[in-house]
Amino acid sequence: MKKVFTCFFLLLVFACREDKNFDPYSYDGNYPRNIDGSEIKTYTPNIIGGKIEAYFNGHSWNHAPFLSVNVSRFDPPKTISGESEVIITISPMLTATPIEPCLMETFLVRAPLKIAAISLNDFSKLNEQEYASVKFTSMNCDAGKDQYVLDRQNSSVVKVLSYDETTKELRAEFDVYFTISERNSDFGPIYPEKVHISGNIEAVVKSE
Repeated sequence: MKKVFTCFFLLLVFACREDKNFDPYSYDGNYPRNIDGSEIKTYTPNIIGGKIEAYFNGHSWNHAPFLSVNVSRFDPPKTISGESEVIITISPMLTATPIEPCLMETFLVRAPLKIAAISLNDFSKLNEQEYASVKFTSMNCDAGKDQYVLDRQNSSVVKVLSYDETTKELRAEFDVYFTISERNSDFGPIYPEKVHISGNIEAVVKSE
C-alpha cells in the first residue's frame, strides 16, 4: 500500500511540474492544450456538409463536437489562375446551429477545379494575399485568434480526385503544412507552433 501511495505521489509531482512549465506563448507540442497545459476534451464529431476524414498533426481532428465542410466554385474573372477554382473550407464547431456557429478553427484551401495535384507552395504565389488561397486560423467563436501561414519548408498539396458535372460532387485530398505567424494566448485552447492538416473530403460544390 505504501508503494502505491508513493507512486501516486510521484505522478502528482511530475504532473504539477509539467503544468508549471507549460508556456502558452511558446507551446510547441502536437495537439492543442487548455490554457493551463492540460489535455483538451475530444469528441467523435458529427460531420456536416459532406464526408470528411481529416487529421491534425497526425491525430484525428476531433477537438470539437461538429466538423463541417463547405466547397464553393468560382469562375473567371473571380479566380486567381484564370480557370475555374474551388475553395474547400473545413471548420470544427461547438454547435451545429447554422446561424453564427461557434468556431474553434478554420482551414481553407483553394485550387483549380481540375483532376490534378496542385502544389500550394506554387499556387499561393499567384495571389498577393496568400490567405485567400490557403490558411489556417484558430478561432474564438467569430473572432480570429492564432494566425498561421504556409510552411514553405514542407511541400503542401491539394489533389482533386474527381468532379461530377451533373451532381456537382467533388472528391479531394489535402496535405498542408502551416507555421504560426501571430499568437493570441489570452483564450484557450493553446495551439502548437506547427500545424499539419491532412485528409480527404467528399462534398457537393456550390456555385458563387
